[in-house]
Amino acid sequence: MIQIGGGKKKNKGKKSKPVNVEEQYEDPFVHDILVIHKFSQVGMSPPNLPGDLDDCIEKLKERAAELFKDGEDEQKNALEARKIEI
Repeated sequence: MIQIGGGKKKNKGKKSKPVNVEEQYEDPFVHDILVIHKFSQVGMSPPNLPGDLDDCIEKLKERAAELFKDGEDEQKNALEARKIEI
């Protein structure tokens, strides 16, 4: 006797594994071209994930202090150069 179409059934009785809640990923930020341009002016790149935001803020504070100090040094040098010319 030949049975037609009666093959072995797949996944009979198997249930799919539940998705682990801890494996969910954070949604990345979507940056406007102006934001990217402003970060590039200070020599940095904007944060891509919300978890990177705190580190980026700290780096921005450090970079701002460096730029402020460099600006003061340039002003002092320009002032001394003007005094020499006079």
